[in-house]
Amino acid sequence: MPTSKAKIYKLTSSGEIPHRKYGNKLVFSRQELLRWMEEQAVPIKKVEGRF
Repeated sequence: MPTSKAKIYKLTSSGEIPHRKYGNKLVFSRQELLRWMEEQAVPIKKVEGRF
């Protein structure tokens, strides 16, 4: 999920992305991020006759 630092900071400050804060540092759990990403995923519609 490539994205900019600014986008990550925006998502954390709005509470949209799971994280913890220790002093000045933001800490992310890989498992929590993967779960969050799965929840954000938009299902792909399968079109008959196309690959």
